This record gives sequence, C-alpha cells and structure tokens, in this order.
Amino acid sequence: MATISENSGLFTRVIMLKTTPERLQELLDCVVQDTERLIQHMPGFVSASFHTSEDGTRVAEYVQWASQEAYEAARRTPDFRAHLPVVERIAEVDSHAYQVYRVVEAPAE
Repeated sequence: MATISENSGLFTRVIMLKTTPERLQELLDCVVQDTERLIQHMPGFVSASFHTSEDGTRVAEYVQWASQEAYEAARRTPDFRAHLPVVERIAEVDSHAYQVYRVVEAPAE
C-alpha cells in the first residue's frame, strides 16, 4: 500500500512519462502490466501509483521501495533492464528520487 508520510524511511521515485494522446493507452498497458507481472514481485518493492494528465499526454508514476539499495538491485536485473527501452520507445522519461518533506492533511473534525 502506498504510504506518504514524513520519515517513513521509504525510497521514493517520481517518474514523469510524456507521450501523445494516441499512445497513452499503450504506455499505460506497458508500465502497469510490467509492474504487475514483474516489478511488484521484486524484493523491496512497496507500491506504484499511476496518474494520467487530463490532456492524455503524461503519466506520473509514484513508486516506493523499502530502500534505495533495493531499487538499485531491481534495476540491475535483466527483466527490469529489458523493460526500460520499451517504455523509452513510447515516452520521454524524466525520473528522479525524492524524499517526503511534509504532508499536510485536512484537520480532524
């Protein structure tokens, strides 16, 4: 389950994928299916959330791992490495690591 909280100790990667509206579904099929089939079973994987832009040109992935080491180990596997060029043929990829700085929620009533 996705957990967004300060000091969770989780490693977070935010991946922005830019494509065309005509290729959006192909991109979603690729990243979601590969995550469900392969990535979610890798040691240290916690969650992946997929968000689409209203104009159909972007997918934002919010991915969490138990640690940066677990993420890096997953990236070194042949299956993970094979997944990346497929995504890059469909979309421009902008991927960075983040730390949760602050979470602000509605006050309790």
